[in-house]
Amino acid sequence: MTRKETISSRVAQYIEMCDFPCRKEDLLLTAEECQFPDDVMDVCEDLPNRVYESEDDVMEAVEQSEGRLARERLGRV
Repeated sequence: MTRKETISSRVAQYIEMCDFPCRKEDLLLTAEECQFPDDVMDVCEDLPNRVYESEDDVMEAVEQSEGRLARERLGRV
């Protein structure tokens, strides 16, 4: 991952391979089949267990997850 590249941008590159709508399990299956990188797979595994209607829907969940993780690291849960 380059310095300017964020995990969100990496997820966005790979999430295009998924068919929507999909469940989290379907997303993870596609990630395994397409051999997503470990960092992208980790983000997908941390997503809430629900149906995602679109790439944008997944990216919203990724951004919420990143914010939650940042707050946890700072001890502000």
